[in-house]
Amino acid sequence: MRKTILVTGANGFIAKNLVTQLRHCAAFDYNIVESNRQTSDEVLEQLVESADIIMHLAGENRPKSDEGFIEGNLSYTQKICDYAKKHRLAIIYASSTQAELDNSYGQSKLAAENTLRSYSNSNNTNVSIVRLPNVFGKWCRPNYNSFIATMCHNLWRDIPVKIDNTSKMLTLVYIDDVVRTLIEQINEILDGKVKENVNYFDVVPQYHRSLGSIYEALQAIKNGQKTLQITERAEGFERALAATFMSYCPKDKIKYALAEYSDDRGTFYEVFKLAKYGQVSISTTKPGVTRGNHFHHSKQEKFLVVKGQCEFKFRSLNTGELISFSTSDRTKEVVEVPLGYTHNFTNIGPDELVVLIWCNEAFDRNHPDTYALEV
Repeated sequence: MRKTILVTGANGFIAKNLVTQLRHCAAFDYNIVESNRQTSDEVLEQLVESADIIMHLAGENRPKSDEGFIEGNLSYTQKICDYAKKHRLAIIYASSTQAELDNSYGQSKLAAENTLRSYSNSNNTNVSIVRLPNVFGKWCRPNYNSFIATMCHNLWRDIPVKIDNTSKMLTLVYIDDVVRTLIEQINEILDGKVKENVNYFDVVPQYHRSLGSIYEALQAIKNGQKTLQITERAEGFERALAATFMSYCPKDKIKYALAEYSDDRGTFYEVFKLAKYGQVSISTTKPGVTRGNHFHHSKQEKFLVVKGQCEFKFRSLNTGELISFSTSDRTKEVVEVPLGYTHNFTNIGPDELVVLIWCNEAFDRNHPDTYALEV
C-alpha cells in the first residue's frame, strides 16, 4: 500500500524541490499531500490524519515582527504535534543551524525542536531533525534570505550586487543534497531503520566559501556568454553553483549570438572555450574550397563532419609520407590530426560543408602555433 507523506510549507523553496523529486522520480511511489499558509486548521488536521509521516518544512524567517517567529515556527509546530499524536506519526523537521545562536529566529527554531522532542518522548515515536545552514539552489526567492539567490538574480539582470564584506565565510548546502538526504530519512523511517526517538542528522557535503569568491565565480559564468569561456562545473560546489545560476537565467538571456569570421572560403565560429580542455569551433566551407595547409608543433585538433562531404590530406614533415581519405556526415567519423604533419581538408560535395572542430587550447593570436605549408 502506498505511503502518504504530508509536506508542510509546500510553497517554500525546499518543499517545491522535494515534492518535484518525489512526484517525478520513478524510484519513489508515495502519495504526497501538501499544506501551506493558506491551509485552514480543519484541513490541516485532515491532512495529518491521512499521513503516514510528516515532512515539516513550514517556518517563518522574515516576519514583520519577532512575534511572527513564535507564531510561524513554534506555534505551528505545536499544532502539528497536537494533530499527529493520535496516530503517533513520525515527523521530520527542517530546523536551522541558527538554533544554536541567541537571536529571535534561532530561539524560535530551538523552541520548535524542544516541542518536537517532547512530542516524541510522550508518544514514543520518531522525530528526526536536521539543522540546515544556508541552502542554495533553483527556485530560492531572491532579495529575501538567500544571498546566492539575490546574486544570481541581480547578475543576470545587470543589477548591482552590494557586498559589505567579501571575506565573510558561508557554510552552504545544495538543494539537491538536501532533497536526497530528506528522502533517505523518509525511507529509513518508513522501513523501520531509525530506532531512536529523537534523531539528529546532517546534510552532506557542506561547502565553505567566501562571499567574494562566490560572486567572482558567478560573474565568470555570466561572462561566458561574451568570452565563450566555460568554467569548471563538472562536480562539487562548482557544479551546484553553476546549476543554481542557470536556473535564474531570464528569457531574454537564454540565447546569444556568436561572432562570425567570414571570408571567401566560408565562415568560422568559436563556440566554447574550456580552461583545461581547449576550444570547440564550427567551420563552414563552400564547395570545392580547401582549408588548412598548415602544421602545428603541439596544438592538437579533432574534426567531425556534421554536414557534407570532405577530403582530408596529411603530409609528414619528417618522412614526406602522404595520407588522404574522405569522410562525410553519414559516416560520423572523428578525424585526428597527427602532429608533425601539414594538413588540409577540402569540401568535395555539392553543398556547404560544416565541420565541428576541437582544439586542445583556445586560439591565441599572439602564439597561434600554426605555420603555413602546402600539403
